[in-house]
Amino acid sequence: MWDEWNKYQEQFVIYGIFFDKITDEIWKIKHAQDAIEEDLIYYLNIWMHFEYIESFIKTEYPEKYEFWLLVYRELLIEEKLLTKNKSEVDKLKNLFNNKLNNIFALSNVSELLELINPNNHPFIKGASIARLKMLIRYEEVGNEQEIINLLLKQLKSAVNSEMKCAILYLLTYYHLTYFPVQDLQTVQQLIDLLSIPQNKITVKAIVYSLYAININLAENTVSKIEAKRLIVSTMGRYVNYQNNDESSSIYQLAYDVAAECSEHFRYEEFWEAWHSQISIPTFKPQLTDLAQQLKPTETVYPLVINSLNLATETNEEAIANFLSTKIYKHPQVNISGKPPTVRNAAELQQHLFTIQDELQKSKLALILCIQDRVGIYQEPTPEALAVSLKLVDKELGFYIIWITNQPLDISLQGFPPEQDNLIGAIQAGLEKLT
Repeated sequence: MWDEWNKYQEQFVIYGIFFDKITDEIWKIKHAQDAIEEDLIYYLNIWMHFEYIESFIKTEYPEKYEFWLLVYRELLIEEKLLTKNKSEVDKLKNLFNNKLNNIFALSNVSELLELINPNNHPFIKGASIARLKMLIRYEEVGNEQEIINLLLKQLKSAVNSEMKCAILYLLTYYHLTYFPVQDLQTVQQLIDLLSIPQNKITVKAIVYSLYAININLAENTVSKIEAKRLIVSTMGRYVNYQNNDESSSIYQLAYDVAAECSEHFRYEEFWEAWHSQISIPTFKPQLTDLAQQLKPTETVYPLVINSLNLATETNEEAIANFLSTKIYKHPQVNISGKPPTVRNAAELQQHLFTIQDELQKSKLALILCIQDRVGIYQEPTPEALAVSLKLVDKELGFYIIWITNQPLDISLQGFPPEQDNLIGAIQAGLEKLT
């Protein structure tokens, strides 16, 4: 046990020395909102509109402008680097000029959050996030706890990962920069979110948020140690589920958070928290529950197919063969012998008649998902979606249901992995196919 304890402490010291030599990286570790901001720029494909924020602060809050410029100097430089073709950017600004002006005039937080979705242009999503930052930092939209409660409420009801990541970024930005957490409930609500299946970017954003809260817990908070204990428990359970995948940035950050917390506990207290099973995410059972609890209807047989290959593979033949193997060797099917080798989706569809006969149902519903060993859901490639679409034929009784946040073709059905009562919702969908 002491070896493990020393590993935590040693890793914390080594990271400290290493990052001291790389100023950009230590800035990101000490100010996690920068890392979240970079992730948002690339993951959400947004334009952050720093020039709007800069102009606003310069005009409305000139006394704060120098400090703001100091904090965001590196991001302003990065934004200029992203501007590879200024004339094209200017064209987009002119194209969206009216919409941008309307967005920067909005003061309703919920309305702005609704604009952050996969269907909107990067300029629109970026303007919404920029305006939300301006509102939270400079405008009167409620006291500190009211703002946090509002963001947490919106986070709980968010249905797409883009909105979740944006809200988590805003929470992190707010906690690190302006408002020490006074309230254990905020920590618990974020931890509770991890008990619901989330995709990788959302999990990363939640862990970053817990990191931000952890280093900025108010000193006079009665529940400060309890909050740190909950955070250590969450990080410990996550690292254990990761199965020592040290290449994961989430894994590394979880270790950093735990190492900081370790300074506030005796060894025995830290060990107990690290291995605690209380209030910690239980990712893996979700997929097992899905496979075991979904029931065939009078005419429809559901098969839950989980394949990590669908998150990376782009070749139709490879995708079709992955599915062929998964279907033919499914525990509820398990036809003896080698699964058929196919060249495309059309050939795979021909073999689905055998599955219908084996299951003795006139309709077959393939429930496709991509869930890793930790329980984090990933998104399918466009090619995987295209192959699945080719398999659908209502007249032949072939249906596809995806567990995904992506918008789908009308012939495909989809359910977000974080949906309340996911199993019940899918079961209801199966009943409609009967």
